[in-house]
Amino acid sequence: LKILPKAAGLASSLDLGADVVVQSTHKMLGSLTQSAMLHLSKGSMLPEYAIRKAIPLVQSSSPSYILMASLDAARWQMANEGEYLGSELFKLAQTTRERLREIPG
Repeated sequence: LKILPKAAGLASSLDLGADVVVQSTHKMLGSLTQSAMLHLSKGSMLPEYAIRKAIPLVQSSSPSYILMASLDAARWQMANEGEYLGSELFKLAQTTRERLREIPG
């Protein structure tokens, strides 16, 4: 079982061999506050029963279907529009850098 720093990021954490990654989807994508996703690597060393046993420790006993719908919408948006949105984000970041450089002082 590998534990990696949160700052490693989802894709890189999985690429670095993490068995499981918890993604605070409400911080990174457009889902509602308090929603998160659990990602398992294809080659995870964790047995399914261990994950099923651990999930209730962090999962609500009263799931919110509004939160689950927001997770599904965020997942759909990234699957269908993620490349475009990422490209636009980088363009905005570049424009912001350029404008900040123009500020005297």
